[in-house]
Amino acid sequence: MVDTTSTEPGPEPAAATPRTQRKGSLVGLVSSNLAALALNLATSPLIARSLGPAGRGQQALVGVYDEASTQVFNFGVPIAIGFYAKEDRYPAEALMGTAWRYGLLALPVSLAGGFAAVWWPLSGLDGASRVLAFLLIGLSPIANTIGMASRQLLLAQGNLAGMRTLSLVQAVVRTALLAAFFAVDRLSVAVAIGSIAASNYVGHAYAWRKCAVRPHGNAPLRVLLHYGIRAVPGSLSNLANNRLDQLLIAPFLGAAALGQYAVAVSVNAIPQQVGTAMALDSFNKVRVEGLRGREGAASRLIRRAWVASLLSTAIVGVVATAGIPLVYGDAFRPAIMPTLILLPGAVFFAVHLVVAQIAYALGKPQFASVAQVVAVIVTILALPPAIHYYGIAGAAWVSTVAYAIRLITIGALLRRIEVTHTLPGPADFVHFAALVLGKLGRLRFRPRGRRRRPRRT
Repeated sequence: MVDTTSTEPGPEPAAATPRTQRKGSLVGLVSSNLAALALNLATSPLIARSLGPAGRGQQALVGVYDEASTQVFNFGVPIAIGFYAKEDRYPAEALMGTAWRYGLLALPVSLAGGFAAVWWPLSGLDGASRVLAFLLIGLSPIANTIGMASRQLLLAQGNLAGMRTLSLVQAVVRTALLAAFFAVDRLSVAVAIGSIAASNYVGHAYAWRKCAVRPHGNAPLRVLLHYGIRAVPGSLSNLANNRLDQLLIAPFLGAAALGQYAVAVSVNAIPQQVGTAMALDSFNKVRVEGLRGREGAASRLIRRAWVASLLSTAIVGVVATAGIPLVYGDAFRPAIMPTLILLPGAVFFAVHLVVAQIAYALGKPQFASVAQVVAVIVTILALPPAIHYYGIAGAAWVSTVAYAIRLITIGALLRRIEVTHTLPGPADFVHFAALVLGKLGRLRFRPRGRRRRPRRT
């Protein structure tokens, strides 16, 4: 059995608040994620047409540095909070108190990092964009760490309804701001960055309110860091695997090529949303002491992720060829090829989201870290020559191969702790189809009106 006992000496942790009953469903979460993605994709052409490939590339570059600062400065604390809340090791209020304390301790370092980023890598931006980039990076330990900790507590509570609304709230805020500025012909790089930042901050505030956990007391920070530090290499390597291609395309090929590639990545985010929703749903369902093997929850969830990702990616592949020039314009027609190359990688990416979440839930964040490090080595070695000789198509090929290697590696590590039989068979496709049809049938033929309560005898 997996050993998840703490290495810290001292008294036993206080009794945690019992976990709340699961709220919401996976179907609702997938639907809301796809609806949120649809809103984001609806505004993506507005950004592309207003800013052009170069401006779209600058906006994507700021997003990469924002994501990098989040992974660097939170040091795995939010992931640790989710794990210890799910396993009822510490009270949620104490975990949230520690998140605030850590954010304040890390703030001076992040402010220095934000200043360094806008001084050189982002020096080509206009003044307003640089100020926004500095705030995004500098305030990351406070805003992003607290917001991510609140989301992890929602997952630990099994509150899928809160996560469902959260994605929609962010998308609505972002869409409303971008559409308003586009309508008055004021959509610039700074406005695009500010709109995305505003939607993220609103999402953090909503998650903090929805989890209904106020900081009170403190959990041992060393215990959280002991768990989180095993996830940090994976988080940083994941950032490199997912974003290094965009970071290298800009200096090698220019901002216009980065804009083309950003569109391809955006289209491939559609099937990835299915994996995101399934990963969020999986965290609360897998327990350290749970059943392993073919019939274990972990194996069943991974097989279901394969089926859903394959089907959703096939649909996107059919639509993408004609859809990209129609939606984004002829200037973005070169994005079709990297989009199609990235589609197999989207399957590997989506399934990996579920597998990594299961590793976190089983108290093995180092498994995800090892897989990410192996993949990032392949990315670092292969990406520069691929971009030099084959452009954005070469970057897409390297990303797809890296995603496959990452998934194979973490799958092999999970087999060591009896998470086996993770590849789907015909029965899994039949079961998934029956599950979807059953859900649709209940939605279609649900009787209206209030049900009468049975009389008490």
